[in-house]
Amino acid sequence: MKDILKGGAAAALGFIIAWGPQFIFKACSTEDCGCCGAYPQCFWATQASIGIGMMIAALGLCMIIFPDPKIQLGLLISIFITAVFAILVPYIIIGACPGFMACKRRAYPGIATFAGIAIVYSTFLIFLIKRKEKKSS
Repeated sequence: MKDILKGGAAAALGFIIAWGPQFIFKACSTEDCGCCGAYPQCFWATQASIGIGMMIAALGLCMIIFPDPKIQLGLLISIFITAVFAILVPYIIIGACPGFMACKRRAYPGIATFAGIAIVYSTFLIFLIKRKEKKSS
């Protein structure tokens, strides 16, 4: 039951990172953004966040399927690294539109918030698994 909750929470964070910029905290659409041409930078950053978020969701679902603590440790490390990339892509790797557009006001802070929660969550679970491992040996 604990594995379902742990993996389900990670999968939910991944789905929010993936689909949040599309539906909840929307970035600029290609029609209303006149700053960067036909496809603004925020369009590509939110497209990349779909893949990154779905990766986190898949890793969370794998946590449900594989209950072995060593496998879950590897999955949590992967979630941590992927969540770091979820923050780096919109802010550093791809960047944002110039000015104070909707992507800088809504989408990027939303992605960073939920990716930060995923980083804290995975770090907490990594320390729990390592502590449990030390006690058993």
